[in-house]
Amino acid sequence: MPKSFVKYNGFTFPDRSNIRVNSNFVYDGAGRTVIGTRYVLTVSTIITDDAATLTDLKTSGTIVEDIRKKLSLPGKTLEIHHDGFAVGPLQINLGQSSPRDIEWGPKPRVLSWVPIGDTMSCEVVWECEFMLKECESGGHDGVKEFNYSVAFSMDSMGFTVRRISGHISIANTRVDGNSNDNTIVHNIDTYRDFVVIEKPANFMRTTADWEVSEDRSSARFT
Repeated sequence: MPKSFVKYNGFTFPDRSNIRVNSNFVYDGAGRTVIGTRYVLTVSTIITDDAATLTDLKTSGTIVEDIRKKLSLPGKTLEIHHDGFAVGPLQINLGQSSPRDIEWGPKPRVLSWVPIGDTMSCEVVWECEFMLKECESGGHDGVKEFNYSVAFSMDSMGFTVRRISGHISIANTRVDGNSNDNTIVHNIDTYRDFVVIEKPANFMRTTADWEVSEDRSSARFT
């Protein structure tokens, strides 16, 4: 096994592949704090069948077809073994004790290939995005963001309507990077009782809205 390599969903990229990682710090809606780091991993390499001959039926196209499905599935285990990126391997979604993506990833974004030398080899570029929670407490669950704004409307008699609108989101991940289980682990609905905003004296609450996102990881409230 080479010292520097990338492995995703059971497929290990060849040794001496070109590995590039970009990181973007994601801020909350208020722009006050970082809620996670979004990484974009790009791997470019040459895929070839070392045992192939001109009479073989198995070509690089067949090999790429074998790995294409592995590299296109989201939420699988991702391993980055590279001393220039982290001390020791970065293993994502490998188990409950390993770092886990907090937005249903890793998410493959690009897979391109260009035939080289007729059909005997292929240049492959693969791009994958993942997001990690890297605060001091670590972990991969719990509240990721909670912010709200306040607006007041006053009529000519001085009667006031106070409207509070906000957003809450949580870290969410898949059950296991090695399985096809898409069960929702954490549901934002379980955090509804955490959004408690007290009424001022002599105020009466008239309406309350709670709108859940499609991935069950966030909600908007009014």
